[in-house]
Formats: sequence, structure tokens, C-alpha cells
Amino acid sequence: MLAPLLVLLACGEPPVPPTPAEPPTPVAEAPEGCVLPDSLPANAVFGVSRTTIPKGADVERRAVELVSDRVNCGERVPCFSIEPEDAQALWTAFVDHDFGSMRSEPSRRSPHFGSRFLWVRWTDAECQVGESSRQAVDASQLDAFRELEGVMWEAARERRAAETEGAPDP
Repeated sequence: MLAPLLVLLACGEPPVPPTPAEPPTPVAEAPEGCVLPDSLPANAVFGVSRTTIPKGADVERRAVELVSDRVNCGERVPCFSIEPEDAQALWTAFVDHDFGSMRSEPSRRSPHFGSRFLWVRWTDAECQVGESSRQAVDASQLDAFRELEGVMWEAARERRAAETEGAPDP
């Protein structure tokens, strides 16, 4: 499984294609946290996005959603199906990183240009945390946020590699 990923990275292609979609809208005010259900909702959608604004270069937007059932794919960003056990592993990562208590603080500004967001949604709720020029992740939760962001990008790279494995070159 790692061989296609290493080849993909060695060739210099982005592991997740850039998307023209806008990142999630930042929260209007600091939430008190989000209540995650005790168990993985059947229709959970996990998302991650990153917008980079380099000096003198074009804005780069990357975003992806991971779902165990494609009918739950949104239309805003690329969406990959994952196996139920992978969805459970992501859910466990969100719970273990205490995502439900993470919060963005509009009164603080992120020290970088661009934005980063994580979200999980299901039938009747959405939890979203992120940072941008208008808000920042609570400093005490930033390490957990970054670790969870890494988990999400790795899962997205693995799914993309699995879905494109064996596909003919364009």
C-alpha cells in the first residue's frame, strides 16, 4: 500500500488534488464545543481543507471529504469512499484528539496567511474547527488539531492512491 504512495510523492504530484471549492465558512463566534455521539454515526462525513497563500504565487486550495457511503458526499470538495473500519479509525482519532471540545477563537488571529479546517458532520449536526486570518485554534488545543489534521491528510492520500492504483496514465 505504501509503494503507490511513495511513487506518487516521488513523482511530485500532489497527494490530494487542489480544488477550486471554497473552504468552510469560519464560525461566527467561538462555540462551546461540539458534542460527538458515543459511537460513529452511520452517515459520518470527515473533512479537511487547507488554503495556502504564498507570496508572489497563486493561492492553493486543497480539500477532501472521506465517507463510508458515497451518498453522503457533498458537492463542494472531492470525496473519497472509505471502508467502515477506516471510518471507525477516523472517528476514534477525532474522539481521542478531543475534537468535540476544540474551538476556534475569532478574537485571536492565526499567525499565518491561509486557512486550515477540520470538520465532521452527520444527519443533524456538524462540528468544525479551524484557523484563518479571522480566527485561530485555541493555543492549548493546537497540537491536537495539527495531529488530527495529519491523520486526515494521510487517510486522504491512502484513499486517493487506492482509487487510482492501476488506472492508466493520462
